[in-house]
Amino acid sequence: MYTVMLYKANCVAIFEQYALDLDETLDIAVAMNLIHPRKWQNNEACVMTTDFLLESVSTKNKGKTELTAYTFKYWDQIYRTGIAGEIEQINKRTWQKFSIEREYWRRRGVEYRVVTERDATKEQQWNIMFCESSRDLLADHDDLCVFIDVFLKIWYESPWLQVQELLVAVCNKLEIELRRAKEVFKYVVLYGFLSISQKECIRWFRPIVVTQFECGVVI
Repeated sequence: MYTVMLYKANCVAIFEQYALDLDETLDIAVAMNLIHPRKWQNNEACVMTTDFLLESVSTKNKGKTELTAYTFKYWDQIYRTGIAGEIEQINKRTWQKFSIEREYWRRRGVEYRVVTERDATKEQQWNIMFCESSRDLLADHDDLCVFIDVFLKIWYESPWLQVQELLVAVCNKLEIELRRAKEVFKYVVLYGFLSISQKECIRWFRPIVVTQFECGVVI
């Protein structure tokens, strides 16, 4: 989850295990008629933390940043699938703690989300690590736009081609070396400028599924 957040195109900073003000969370717990987290040994109130606090560039107010708070739990610790296939919440005590956190961040105008391993999969992690070598690539904005435009058109015409075959076709169109094409491909995928399905691990000799069908890129 940390890695996936880190490479969001608008990410500025990530704070882990962000400590919440104890006095305020105690007040919130009392107001909501909930038991505040405590140490079982001596009943002393514990400082609550939020797993991740993401600072990102706002999509609504350009030039400003916004915060989003995330609590991470494994899916089967807080959900189960009902008889009819519906998703049910379990572990009532955990959700009570979430309620205290949610109210804490609501008071600050910060969105609060509960996320699980299903929101950050091993395939996503693999793809980030696959592309990470190009994280500091120097590339001209216009060149990236042209690369993505050509790549999308070739993929749209032949979506069954392997990634390497797609890049060879891009090289022929743009007259660039395959090594450079691979570096640029990793860069635009890493930062989300080229959106692809994260259900499968990227391999040079396997096809991919593109989920972005409009040519061009906004950086």
